[in-house]
Amino acid sequence: MLHVEVCSLKDLDRSVWDREMSDQSYSTYAQTSYFADFREAVSDYTESIFIRVKKGEKGVGWLLMLKQFPYELVLDRAGRLKKLFSVSAKLLQTYSWPSGPLYSGSENAREVFNSLLDTVDSLARQSGIYMVRQILPAYLPADPGWKELDEVFVSHGYESRPKATVILKVRDMKVDHLWERLKKDTRRAVRKARNQRVSVVEATTEKEVDAYYNIRKETARRNRLRFPSREYFQAILRSFPRDVYKIFLSEHEGHWVSGQGVAVFNGNLILEGVCYSDYSKENSIYGNDLVQWHIIEWACSQGANMVDWVGYFTQPQTKHEEGINSYKLKWGGEVVEYPEYFKVFSPVKFRLVDLARRVFSGGN
Repeated sequence: MLHVEVCSLKDLDRSVWDREMSDQSYSTYAQTSYFADFREAVSDYTESIFIRVKKGEKGVGWLLMLKQFPYELVLDRAGRLKKLFSVSAKLLQTYSWPSGPLYSGSENAREVFNSLLDTVDSLARQSGIYMVRQILPAYLPADPGWKELDEVFVSHGYESRPKATVILKVRDMKVDHLWERLKKDTRRAVRKARNQRVSVVEATTEKEVDAYYNIRKETARRNRLRFPSREYFQAILRSFPRDVYKIFLSEHEGHWVSGQGVAVFNGNLILEGVCYSDYSKENSIYGNDLVQWHIIEWACSQGANMVDWVGYFTQPQTKHEEGINSYKLKWGGEVVEYPEYFKVFSPVKFRLVDLARRVFSGGN
């Protein structure tokens, strides 16, 4: 007989939860208490909800989901209306989660997933959630448990849209073999960075994290994108142990060149926030390429499972999107397609939030 426990981050026994996550080979950092702590630290509108399915005293299913207003950055464009919209944001919230749900593998997957999604439905209706969105499954189509998970999502009324990412499997792979899998131009770029005497360091101080923030800011301005505040990046240092989230920087003759965030958990590496500085662009410094290869080498040395570049445009609409695809593929990984699930509980609220988003983001 299965039963379900639900708690907040404040009431969670973090060591027990994270230990259980470390026992699940498909879990990533995004289902840990560290991730929940970080997301709550950087948002006034986020609450973490931990759901555990138990059989007797043993945990057999898990899900960390976030209750949040999904367009918080849009509030910064609301000007004098921000205070009014901030109140509304607390009433127009969604559930979302990456890399879940999970099951132990020793129990009936369909039964565990049904218990978890039944709980999500019940909580959503109790809390007035208007939508469950951006649901990224822990299991991909080739993984055990995938078929049962997909069927349970469909039976609970979820829709999906096609998504893809680029994954490089490094388990039991030799570095020399991975090097040979790189495109010739990619190997040339790494060699050039070495000849330019570019070095790679791990950011461990506030000053180095500030350097990463500044490179992210320069990259965002070139691409006309919004970006998080400085406090967002400093929260990384406070929320994550160094072995769970790393920031790698490249440096050339006293100048910061590029940066890359890497979430590490259970041998699964998730890459986030790749960026390169104006100095790098103006002087054709190949630090970004050296950082990417450094991460692959490091993953191999740690006996990791895979490196995930997070995202791939299945139907690129611009040259920029084509360039992003090409950059991710040149490291030897493969495109993996999967569905992103969503479910609308309140069509009226959904249309209201979508209208506000379009108004304050310039129609994008």
